[in-house]
Amino acid sequence: MARVTTTLLCLHAALYLNFFVQTGRLHRLGDPVVLSGVMAFGGLLLLVSAALRPVRRFSYRLFFIIHVIAGIIVPLQLLIHAAPARMFLFEALAVFFLDLASRKLDTVTGYATVESISDTNLVRISTTVPRSKVSRYRTRPGSHIYLSIPAAACKAMGAASASRLLYGFLFNPFTVASVDEKNGEVTLVARHCGGPMTTALRRLARATKPRNPDRSTDEDKVLLSIEGPYGAAGRLSQLCADFDRVLLVAGGIGATFTLPLYRAILENNPGAKVEMVWAIRSAGDATWAATGKEAQTLIKDDNIHLFITGETSAAGGAEARRQTSAISRTNGEADGEVELIAMYSDGRRGRYASQNNRKRPDLQKIVDNLFKHGQDERVAVLVCGPDDMARELRAHLGVWVKKGRSIWYHKEGFGF
Repeated sequence: MARVTTTLLCLHAALYLNFFVQTGRLHRLGDPVVLSGVMAFGGLLLLVSAALRPVRRFSYRLFFIIHVIAGIIVPLQLLIHAAPARMFLFEALAVFFLDLASRKLDTVTGYATVESISDTNLVRISTTVPRSKVSRYRTRPGSHIYLSIPAAACKAMGAASASRLLYGFLFNPFTVASVDEKNGEVTLVARHCGGPMTTALRRLARATKPRNPDRSTDEDKVLLSIEGPYGAAGRLSQLCADFDRVLLVAGGIGATFTLPLYRAILENNPGAKVEMVWAIRSAGDATWAATGKEAQTLIKDDNIHLFITGETSAAGGAEARRQTSAISRTNGEADGEVELIAMYSDGRRGRYASQNNRKRPDLQKIVDNLFKHGQDERVAVLVCGPDDMARELRAHLGVWVKKGRSIWYHKEGFGF
């Protein structure tokens, strides 16, 4: 749609420019009605250019800011340029500002604990939400929120004026990794990729590190704003009502989507035929999931297949063992200490597990095994991870589609 609209606008501008040249009316380019159209056309071209993949990869923030500014200025220019379209433009602006107001009213600002996960580039954010909103998170596993840093937090962290202005445009999407309905706590996990938001979160994690790990206070926390939840993930937990077998595939931080969904499916239907494959670079990347009561469930579940894709050399093995030790957690009980190594060295693990399982998952084998249970089984496959993993998985699924099997496929991701 964007390409078609841009093409039509280019034709509109080119034909009118040709008309002005042919009739000797180039001076009309300075008239308000024409000049406003030229400026609006330039703004739309800038908006489309910022949406190109290379630009988005270079700076998502640039892409976002240009879209917000152009989304306000271009309609105002078109109000002057195209009188017959004014009613539609007023409607569009009204919807825009109503949406903005509803988002602000639905945004929750409160104190959050921000901590770096040892031996990884991950940051864990835990905050409480009002009781009235907890059920919305619980019934929508795998949903995402938009996280922002309010002005008060920017001031507290000593950000410069220019940085505060930048933080006003920071609304980063993060998947909700877990929800504690009893305490009303929502947990997010973010990977530091060098962007301004995750860089700020890492800085906050260092600045607000609790002096007493056993008891944190508001001084050890930071104000953050959460908007959401969003996404169509709520209906996904009911997949077993429509499908006989479900496969969830995650790469790295993508498990923040698949793991809550896996738990929700089993909660709704304990006998569901659902399996999860999770590929991570190092054992430390699973730390956020292997804590508290959920750790034992994660380790003992034969339908969760963990793959460590890091170095397999002796040095790499030593590093993995060192990182694994960081995953141990003590809850004050005899069985409180958990070693993640059990997740991939247990001989009773499923057919995808091998000793130490330090390899990449064989997606072709996993997919082939998925369809060996019955010709008439309805199958759903969901993936959240790197694009290469999703493309490879889809290619293997395509082989079975050509054989006549029906597959429901969903790729969870941000961007386009």
